[in-house]
Amino acid sequence: MRLERLTTIVVAMIALCDCAVRADDRPVDRPVIDFPANGQHIGEPKDPLCPPENQPCFRIEAEGRAPKGTFPFFAVEPMEVAPKMFIQPRIHAAGPNGAVAGTVYLGEEDNGAKQYFKIYLLACDDESLLDKRRTILRVPKGCAVSEVVRVYRVR
Repeated sequence: MRLERLTTIVVAMIALCDCAVRADDRPVDRPVIDFPANGQHIGEPKDPLCPPENQPCFRIEAEGRAPKGTFPFFAVEPMEVAPKMFIQPRIHAAGPNGAVAGTVYLGEEDNGAKQYFKIYLLACDDESLLDKRRTILRVPKGCAVSEVVRVYRVR
């Protein structure tokens, strides 16, 4: 009896884990930033995203998901110059389920420490809407935007 009950619990746990994994693979209808987390402090001691502690941490890898058939772009808005958003370098990894990854700059090597930044993931219907732009003041029509992720750059 105890073995049957234990087996039932284990099977239920495996099923729950399987569902959780599949939920991340489902397509999204609007862009979502998965990493970094909202409220994260970038560059804290032993931060795996950053170089050794005596160096600035201004460049990180962001991850998210964008609807299929769109052109994704990360944008960063330093709180000190809001509402100016800086379009980040092209997304360099995209998966079949809409997963994307790209480099995000939180200021520059010598500018941006001890500041707050907002990170957005934009998914545009047309690649040319943001392809050549470096900065924007608002999200263009034809682009869906994720919830904002606010981070603090420590160093």
